[in-house]
Amino acid sequence: MSLAVLITKTINDLKYSDVIKHIYRLYLKDLSNIKQLCGKGYFSHTKKMMSIKRTNEQVYFKQQINILIIKVMKDINYFKRYNTLTPQSQFNINSFLSYYLTMALRNSLCS
Repeated sequence: MSLAVLITKTINDLKYSDVIKHIYRLYLKDLSNIKQLCGKGYFSHTKKMMSIKRTNEQVYFKQQINILIIKVMKDINYFKRYNTLTPQSQFNINSFLSYYLTMALRNSLCS
């Protein structure tokens, strides 16, 4: 819980705005219909975006989430601890950030 609070407070810094905008662009680019953002398909679509293991794209959503979380972990002095976590725990932290960011996008676009 405390890590989630630290992450959400830290990403409010303006220095992350370009990365977050890029993440939003990548997320919206892969939508095939509005229901994947504003409807029942939201959770499954976001989960699918975070489960991509291989892609031909040089820049993709999951990768950018990972880049952002590493920057945040370094800024909150949690990077060494993050690197000792299991891949599953790291994925859970990354998934939290992806859902947090996309829910913010969803709340602003789907109201």
